[in-house]
Amino acid sequence: MNKTIAIVLPFLLAACAIQPKLVRLKTDQKDEQIKKFQQSKKESELRQEISALRKKRENQFNEMWTTNGITDHVFFSKLMQVFEERKYLDFEVGYQTFFEHYAKSTKKKDVLYLGSLNAFQLGQNPGALQRINDFLNLSPRNDPRYQQALLHKAEIYKKLKLFDFSEKTLVLILEKYAHTAEAERAQLELGLLHDRKEDIR
Repeated sequence: MNKTIAIVLPFLLAACAIQPKLVRLKTDQKDEQIKKFQQSKKESELRQEISALRKKRENQFNEMWTTNGITDHVFFSKLMQVFEERKYLDFEVGYQTFFEHYAKSTKKKDVLYLGSLNAFQLGQNPGALQRINDFLNLSPRNDPRYQQALLHKAEIYKKLKLFDFSEKTLVLILEKYAHTAEAERAQLELGLLHDRKEDIR
C-alpha cells in the first residue's frame, strides 16, 4: 500500500500543478474569444448605425456627399472639414462614398490616413489598423507622414493590447528616423509602454 502511494503521489502532485495552468490557459483563450466577439459585434453595430443614419438622413447626405460636378480634391476637402468638426459617423458615410466614386484618385492615400484617424476616434481599432496599413503600403518611406503613420500604428496596437507589436513599431521609428520629432515621441511612448508591461506582469 505504502509503495503504491509512493509511486502514485508524484503523478498526483504533477497533475495538481498542471491543472491551474490549464485553467488559466482556457480562461485566457475564452477571454480572447470574448474580446474578438465583442469587437466584431462592435464593428457590426457601427455598420448598422451608419446604414440607419444614412437612411434617416438620406436627403441630407445626398446633398452633403454629392459627387455631381465635384472633383476628388474638393470631396477630400469636405471630408477634412467633417473630420475637424468631429462628425465621425458623417465622415464614415463620406469615406464610403469616396471609394465608391474616386477609387483611383491621387487623394486615396490622404483619405486612407484620415479614415484611419476617424476609425480610431470611433473605437474601431481593427479598421483603423487596416486603413493605416493600406496607407503605409501605398506610401514611400520619405513621405513626411510616414513616421506619423507609424506612430499612429503603434498607438492602435497599444489599444488592441498587442504590446509587442507596438514596441516593434516604435523601435522601427527610432532606427529609421533618428533625430526626428517622431523619434523623440517614440522614445517617450516606448518608456510608457515598458512601464505598462511591467505593471501587467
